[in-house]
Amino acid sequence: MRPQDPLDSVAFLFLVVGAFAWGYYFLTGINLIDTVMLPISDVLAAIVYILILLSGVYALLRATVVRTPPTSGRRWRRRRR
Repeated sequence: MRPQDPLDSVAFLFLVVGAFAWGYYFLTGINLIDTVMLPISDVLAAIVYILILLSGVYALLRATVVRTPPTSGRRWRRRRR
């Protein structure tokens, strides 16, 4: 999935953060997001988790359901056999 607008880029960023956090947790047993967000607030960590969840749902929907029209300006025609 190539980012086509700012929402795609933000969702991709949160997906990378989530993937890195889960991989780090798997390897070390340390929850990186809780460790980084603990001095600030537990609510902020919960918000980050919710944003990661919503980014995953958005990426899944973009990959399977939502189709954007081609941006080249050409009309797509069916080929005749």
